[in-house]
Amino acid sequence: MVGVAAAARTNRVRDEGIPYFMIPSVESSLAIETAATVEQIASAIRSAAAQAHVGRAVSEIHPMSELVADSIGDTRFVLAVLTAFAIVSVLLAAAGLYGALAYLTARRAREFGIRLSLGSSSHAIVAIVIRESVRFASAGAALGLAGALAVARAFDGMLYGVGPTDATTLALAAASMGIVALLAGGVPAWTAARIDPKVSLRSE
Repeated sequence: MVGVAAAARTNRVRDEGIPYFMIPSVESSLAIETAATVEQIASAIRSAAAQAHVGRAVSEIHPMSELVADSIGDTRFVLAVLTAFAIVSVLLAAAGLYGALAYLTARRAREFGIRLSLGSSSHAIVAIVIRESVRFASAGAALGLAGALAVARAFDGMLYGVGPTDATTLALAAASMGIVALLAGGVPAWTAARIDPKVSLRSE
């Protein structure tokens, strides 16, 4: 008998567009859709196989979730390591951005003091510092997106259900960096807004 079957993921969830051919085998697998657990249905499966007189014993029964988890175990480990590096990178970026803004705020203390003495509001000073923070973060996000697009194809085989250049994912990453920038710039901005004009002018 010769026939053509529909595409199926036989080994891994990421298998797609891979040609297969099937041959008769002593071993076979059967997928059963049920809401019951393995413990609840195992005896019924073995009983049904025995009553069918197929001449084969049911050796292993596994939930599909376990098979799926096993098929992506190596990828999950790699992505976990990359996630850890990403978190460390975000923390380092936040610390670096905070340090740069704190330094620039200290250097511009006299300017902010003059602005405040001339009637500028604290909100305006905060806006200046936050604007600097967003400018730095935007430059970093642009470089990061360019780097992500450059190496995106290398991660194509590790992804399932989403492309390496998914616009939503990249937009969320850029938005996350924007939130980090606002948080990192919040303390220097608050410090700049509380500058005493008399003290800042007297220090020069």
